[in-house]
Amino acid sequence: MNVAVTPENLPAGPQLLDSAGQPAAGKVAYHTEITCS
Repeated sequence: MNVAVTPENLPAGPQLLDSAGQPAAGKVAYHTEITCS
């Protein structure tokens, strides 16, 4: 989770999610909402 929160690791986050077969864009937005909250 910290990976998605860290801007430097942002590109690494989507790749991990993409490997899982889940929508990276959707996950990024989801993590963004969690971070904002």
